[in-house]
Amino acid sequence: MIFVKSLLFLGLGLTMLGCDQTSRDNGEPPFERWYTQEQVSKGAALFTVHCSVCHGEKAQGLTQEWMRRDATGNFPAPPLNGMAHAWHHPFAVLDQVIADGGIPLGGTMPGFSAQLNENDRVRVIAY
Repeated sequence: MIFVKSLLFLGLGLTMLGCDQTSRDNGEPPFERWYTQEQVSKGAALFTVHCSVCHGEKAQGLTQEWMRRDATGNFPAPPLNGMAHAWHHPFAVLDQVIADGGIPLGGTMPGFSAQLNENDRVRVIAY
């Protein structure tokens, strides 16, 4: 029985190794970033000015209770450093929330379309 389990474990491991391709059929890397380093750098500066007061200096959020409504019935600003849920939203949704605000979603985030043009919002998302 242990032998069979060992074979299954080995087979699973080999299968997973096969999924970890280091290149595509054309020799390119399997994952490409959609953003440039310049967008990230400029996005960091924009984030500091417009977003950090609510989302934290390093996008860590200001509370771990971001999924619970506060005393006013609103959701606090979530972390944006990968510890919350924002990373899985489509790009268009992220752009819309930054432009129009998060009030329709139960938050208090104002819209930033007057302060951040489309290119600036892309930079903030890249950061």
